[in-house]
Amino acid sequence: MSVVVAPSMISSLSDIRLVTFDVFGTLIDWRVPVEAIFPGKFLQFARASELYQMQPGSASLTYSSLLKSVGNELNPVFDADQLERFAAGFGAAPAFADARALLDLRLLTQVGCISNSDLFHQQDVQRTLGMPWDLCLTVDAMRSWKPDDRAWDFALHHVTKNLGFEKSQWLHVSAFSNFDLEPCRRRAIQTCFLPRPGSGSARDAEMTGPSLVVSDLFDLVSRLQLAKDGPWRYRVMATCADEDIVQNFVRWMRYEHGADLLKITGCSEFRVFQVGPCEVHCEYIFATHKALDRYLGGAAQELRAKGREQFSEAEISFQRDETRLVCQGVARKKRDFI
Repeated sequence: MSVVVAPSMISSLSDIRLVTFDVFGTLIDWRVPVEAIFPGKFLQFARASELYQMQPGSASLTYSSLLKSVGNELNPVFDADQLERFAAGFGAAPAFADARALLDLRLLTQVGCISNSDLFHQQDVQRTLGMPWDLCLTVDAMRSWKPDDRAWDFALHHVTKNLGFEKSQWLHVSAFSNFDLEPCRRRAIQTCFLPRPGSGSARDAEMTGPSLVVSDLFDLVSRLQLAKDGPWRYRVMATCADEDIVQNFVRWMRYEHGADLLKITGCSEFRVFQVGPCEVHCEYIFATHKALDRYLGGAAQELRAKGREQFSEAEISFQRDETRLVCQGVARKKRDFI
């Protein structure tokens, strides 16, 4: 799907440093738990939830209380235990299949949520997504439901004043026009419309003039990867004189050099692999090629010198290369380790 550009709002995607998401209906398929308990009543559930969130003073409710109130409205004969199980387990609903693209996204930007839920349910959401939020704004903090001005004014102040991001560095992604895209538009916050079943329509979204329209999260990540020219893997291949030096080198990477690397702007993670009795490969992941170039032209020289203070050329020889990372995957299901 082609990008829709709102000239008054869109900045270069290469400038984006924070991407936030609506959660239920945008990343998490909230139809699943609703249809499992209340077959054929998802649209009724969505309308009732919206009405509850629009009521004055409703932010004093917990998300669990709201879910139980809506559930009782959908089926008044349900007992308290049934409603409690429905509400408590709502955060464990499955993610949309393309949500695994978030693992690639978080190598490029910080990733957060602005959600009409609470921290209790976001714990399950993060387990489902297989990653922690860098920023998590829920009703607990905002003290109001989206699209109330108080919620969005709080989010805007927190992102721009407390965290120090410029609006040009922030992109908010949602499937909902009235709760997210429209209030963001009024505040000149850049937005991305992500179409989802059971959410807002493309026609409604078009009327709000989102900065971007994407077909799915893989599309969004691909656009950011292209714009940022990243992420990049910088690999250092170390050949050691003996196995004792290998162990000392790995220990140094774990406790000293690795910590120095993660202080470098743009370096998000490092990995160390032993590929032979006396050979170790170290991989550093940088968000962009620009960040890698900045490292190589600056801090790398100092860190290499520190390394040579620990290991002489007779003990370890190094080779280096760099390659662009285009895709990754992480298993989210419970696994057996043998």
